[in-house]
Amino acid sequence: MKRLPLIVSVLSLGALPLSAAVVIADFNDLVLGDPRATNLDQTPHSGTGFADAYWAVNTGVPRIVAGDLTAPAATNYAVVQSGNARSFQSVNYNIADASDRRQARTLSTALEGVVWFSFLVHNAAADHSGGLDFNVSTSTFTTSVASRVVLEGTTLRVINAGSAEAASIAGVSTLGQTALIVGRIAIGASSVTAGNDVMSLWVNPVLTESSVGLGAATWHSNNTNFLGTAESISILGLQSYSTLTGSGQNGGVLDSVRLADGDAAYFHITGIPEPSAAGVAAGVAVLFSVATMRRRRGAGDGAC
Repeated sequence: MKRLPLIVSVLSLGALPLSAAVVIADFNDLVLGDPRATNLDQTPHSGTGFADAYWAVNTGVPRIVAGDLTAPAATNYAVVQSGNARSFQSVNYNIADASDRRQARTLSTALEGVVWFSFLVHNAAADHSGGLDFNVSTSTFTTSVASRVVLEGTTLRVINAGSAEAASIAGVSTLGQTALIVGRIAIGASSVTAGNDVMSLWVNPVLTESSVGLGAATWHSNNTNFLGTAESISILGLQSYSTLTGSGQNGGVLDSVRLADGDAAYFHITGIPEPSAAGVAAGVAVLFSVATMRRRRGAGDGAC
């Protein structure tokens, strides 16, 4: 009888809400072309988890383009896109600045605590780049963008707040093939420097039914100033650019962008099914049955 309260408690876990906030941008609910409000045909309030009706920043270079990206099959990535096949890319632009081509939107609910994110990126050439930035203004364009995770060619780059490079790891992907980037940020959780973040990034990980099974990260730091003094992620930016200058440059293709916090964040950004209440109940039933049998055996041994 002493085990009953524990069993009831475990069963009740299946009914608890497992996520606080989810952000999704797969672009399939947008029309081709400029993603901003200046495109009078553009769809407002696209995606999930955004406060702003449109993507915005005073550069009109990035575009919504045709086609969806598909993660490498070996990753087990299970997010399914629906609707019109769309992606995000800076296409055929002429600019002297090679550091930034972006659009951004404010989130309806800031992401806090442990935040997971994922995105697909396809770089056809060594100068193509694509990725995400965080907490940069939606109304100004700067050539120095902080808190950034991008794949430049086949090199994974992490730029901390203050535009300080935290990592540059070459050869993590293959040109002409789509890469899956998965990230985890524990905001302000560093045990080394108060306020610093703990951060891990995986390139093309083999996803499992639990984040514990991801294996060694492509890059990890238990003391990075990635978000600076920010205690949450409140703005999401999309990056697509070329490291070259001049006319006719293309950036990397970006697709299936997802961010989430809360207990179910890993499952939301990978599409891996989360443990169900039914599964938990079945497991508890087995434990209860085993415990009951042991008690009966123990009582029988005592009678002898």
